[in-house]
Amino acid sequence: MLGFQCGEFSRPVYFGLRTLKRDVLPNVTGKDALSVAIRAADYVYRQPGGPELLRAFHEELRRTAPSEMLPLFVVEHESATPVEEPRHEQVVHVVGR
Repeated sequence: MLGFQCGEFSRPVYFGLRTLKRDVLPNVTGKDALSVAIRAADYVYRQPGGPELLRAFHEELRRTAPSEMLPLFVVEHESATPVEEPRHEQVVHVVGR
């Protein structure tokens, strides 16, 4: 047990994790979403300059008030383009007299 609950995260971090869970990785548990976030941090860590980048993220987190943090994972849902109403052709059969 890590000794914390997700509700203890700052609001932007909590909603970022929730967006990761609901929109980016639908149908996963919170535990799985947090595991993916940790794996992503591990990937960043292994890149050139990764440890410094992670430290910079941490410093920014410590310096910035939660109310001033930008939202994490801005997910834009694709809006459906309006579909033209299908044409209903009518066949008229005229019978002569």
